[in-house]
Amino acid sequence: MDFDSAGIALVHLSHSILINEFCCANKEGSLPLQNFLKRHAYDNQKRKLSITWILVQKSDPLIPLG
Repeated sequence: MDFDSAGIALVHLSHSILINEFCCANKEGSLPLQNFLKRHAYDNQKRKLSITWILVQKSDPLIPLG
């Protein structure tokens, strides 16, 4: 973990993070982001095209906050 503030950590996306639990669809214009995270982010990271950072709570590090 490279960032730590008030029980929140910033981590690389991994298979252990339950990305399907992430939902931001109720925010205007955020559906493309949600689709990218669920469909393409891990594959792009694996192919070294990008790195996706996920905010998680230290107490529940598998559920993405943002």
